[in-house]
Amino acid sequence: MSDEILNFNHPHHIQYELFLDKSGKKISKSIGNVFTPQKWLELGTPESLFLLMYKRITGTRNLSVDDIPIYIEEIDQLENIYFNKTNIDNNVKKQKLKGLYEYIHHLNPPNELKKHVPFSLLIQLSTISPNNNRIEWINNKLIDYGYFKEQEQHITDKIKLSINFTEQTSYKKENIDIEINNEEKTAISEIISALEQKNKAEDVQYMIFEVAKKNGIKPSKLFKTLYKILIGV
Repeated sequence: MSDEILNFNHPHHIQYELFLDKSGKKISKSIGNVFTPQKWLELGTPESLFLLMYKRITGTRNLSVDDIPIYIEEIDQLENIYFNKTNIDNNVKKQKLKGLYEYIHHLNPPNELKKHVPFSLLIQLSTISPNNNRIEWINNKLIDYGYFKEQEQHITDKIKLSINFTEQTSYKKENIDIEINNEEKTAISEIISALEQKNKAEDVQYMIFEVAKKNGIKPSKLFKTLYKILIGV
């Protein structure tokens, strides 16, 4: 087409790329597994979509919404490299990654390094956030965790995306029935009492193992019950 109509040789280095779903099937409207850029932008940043397209051309690629958090966090890694927060000994690789970071920002990258919060953490907080004031609640949690001292707009924008992500994917919080036997009821009561004295994560985890052992419960089973109670999954 380029040769016949535009009168110049077509760019041989360009390779046609085919996107497949995670099962290996071709993404097709007739099959009903279409994943559009519009849907991506409801759940992820524009830069993450650009990274998907610019990162590499492989011929075929398996794709799903579960890839979105991976690409968002990879941009944070690229930003650390671009602003020399993360050191890479291989200069050729470093320049290549810096160039990729510039391309996903249309050759107009930010002037300074921004604060990062793992998108996976935002998703976790979104799954347990209360229905009222979810954005404010998550922001306050991040302040408590020491990620920043006051709300920042680019983090708030990602929080909104993480809420969309949990609402529209398999991470969506649902009401589930939980069956608890007498041993688990006793163990959970002991855990609640112990939490008043323990606030370090490692202490809490060790305490739960000890409570499980004391009540003759497999730790994995007790943790699963706690996950169902706390985050509904």
